[in-house]
Formats: sequence, C-alpha cells, structure tokens
Amino acid sequence: MTSDQEIYARLGGLFDALLADAKAGPKLRALGATVQWQLRRPDAQITLKLPADGEAEVVCGATELRPDVVLVAETETVRRFWIGELALHVALANGQIRAKGPVATILALVPLVPIAKAIGMPEAAAEEPAAAAIEKESAAPDEPGGPAGDEEPRAEESPGATAQDAS
Repeated sequence: MTSDQEIYARLGGLFDALLADAKAGPKLRALGATVQWQLRRPDAQITLKLPADGEAEVVCGATELRPDVVLVAETETVRRFWIGELALHVALANGQIRAKGPVATILALVPLVPIAKAIGMPEAAAEEPAAAAIEKESAAPDEPGGPAGDEEPRAEESPGATAQDAS
C-alpha cells in the first residue's frame, strides 16, 4: 500500500466488511471499545468505534474519538496480520506491533483474523492486470500482450516487499 488513501480503501474497506459480516460484526461490536490503528510507511490512522450499544463506525484519518486501545505498526505488518500471515502474539513479542490498552480487548481481535482472511482485503488494483492477462492469453495466445499484464502485479508487489524488508 503506497498512500493513505489506498490504506483507507483497502484496510478501511476490510473493517467495513467485517462490521457487515454476520459472524464478525457481532464479535467486533462485543468489544465495546474504540480501537485505533496508527500506521506507518505510509502514515495513516484508522479508528474503529465499537460501542457495546449503538452504531459501530470506521473512521479513516484524524478523529476526535478517544481510543481505548491503540495499536501502532508498519502498514505492511498490519496487512500481514489481517490476512493471517502474522500472529498477533509474535508481532507483539517482536515489537512489530506496539499496543496500549486492555489486553483482553487486544486479544479479542485474534478470532476475527480467519474471518478477515476469508472475506479478503480489497485488492482491485492488483487483480485487474492479472485478469486482463488471462483474457488476452485465452483470446490470442500468440500475442505478446500477455506477459506485460503479468509484469504489472510484480511491480506492485515490489513496494510491499520493500516495506516488509524495512520493518
């Protein structure tokens, strides 16, 4: 993820999808807390207002909400956590994620990861070139346009790998 707007679209979109999900939504609301993710590289902030009673809300960017839990990490680390590639306890122990707030609330996020993984983080930009490449190959397999479609996702993956290597 290369900009705060992309983070808000993808990670914010994932949180919106979790709130709308029949399994994850009630679990998130049961936290009865305001959870804030402070992201670095690129810098962004996403706050989840999860009242025990009332309407839940995902706030992307600056907010006046006072968080009960604050989680600070590299954007790539947070992405890896929510897609199930990085265990929370490992990230906390290694200092990849720094947390402030009630431990029980922080640990209550863990059971949501498999649901988030199943829902999937919105990645429309990465999927479109691959789909275009498949269509080109099936329409005209001898045309050189197919490999160019394969190169675009690799270019998009490189910044992610660089961010991961820097963490």
